[in-house]
Amino acid sequence: MSYQQYVNQLRPRNKTYISKVDKVKNIISEGKINSSDIFKRDNKDNFIKKAISGELLDTDGKKISAIDSNSDLIKHLRGTNESSPEVNNLIKTAFGKSLTNLSIDKPTNGVC
Repeated sequence: MSYQQYVNQLRPRNKTYISKVDKVKNIISEGKINSSDIFKRDNKDNFIKKAISGELLDTDGKKISAIDSNSDLIKHLRGTNESSPEVNNLIKTAFGKSLTNLSIDKPTNGVC
C-alpha cells in the first residue's frame, strides 16, 4: 500500500508543467537591443537603414513605424561611433518610446 495518495490528500501539490522550450526562452535574454548594441560591428548601418524603411521588428514580431531620414536621431547616429545618453533621448523623441519600451529584437533585425 502506498502512502502517496494519503500524503496528497493532506498536502496537495500544484502540478504545473512548463515546456522545456518555454524554460529556455525565459532563461535566454538575447532579445532586446540596448544603445551600446547599435554601435557594435555594422549594426549602426543596419539600424539606420531599417529605422528609415520601417523594417525594425520588436520582440513580438511587430513592425515599428519608420522615422524620417533627416531626423535628429539619424543625423546623430551617422556622426558618432559610440553610445551616449543622448542616443536614448533621441530614440525616445524619434519613436515616441524609450529604447527599452520599443523592445527591438536583436536576432530578427540582424543585430549581433
